[in-house]
Amino acid sequence: MLSTTRTVFAVTTILFLAMPALANSHKCAELSKSKLEVDEYHLVLNVKKPFCTRVPGTVRLPIENKPNADHQIQPGDVTVTQKANSPLTISGDNSANRLELIIKVTGVAKVNEEAGFLIAVKDVGVLDPKVRVIDTNALLQLLSQTISEALDTLGLNWDDVASVMEMHREYSD
Repeated sequence: MLSTTRTVFAVTTILFLAMPALANSHKCAELSKSKLEVDEYHLVLNVKKPFCTRVPGTVRLPIENKPNADHQIQPGDVTVTQKANSPLTISGDNSANRLELIIKVTGVAKVNEEAGFLIAVKDVGVLDPKVRVIDTNALLQLLSQTISEALDTLGLNWDDVASVMEMHREYSD
């Protein structure tokens, strides 16, 4: 039982740590730490790198609008539009959840191509971030490499991951 618990914990930790490492390998914004901060005279995207996604893809960005802020964000106040020269179709808003911006990316673009878009916040201002296209196969290859290295560090292998997946199937059925 202890061995199983150790394996489950290790695999969960690996998956948790793999995404930031993967983001850094592509010079991408780390989505788990990304947010849009909004107040009456304050509009900041706290990342300096492009968001990375597959195409089609979706980027979910939390909106930090403190309860005591001078300006309160309402559903639909935050909108996303692509720039005129964008090779991709980029759109989105916060209609579904006032504190989450959902950015949808569609179209055809080359791997590593960047597209500009605008984030507009009603009565506050506009930001000018970018999104970078990542190839699905390259993404999976890098993720596999990152997980393999973490497994080696912990003295585990892919069979341990398969065991955890089998346990997950048994408990979720």
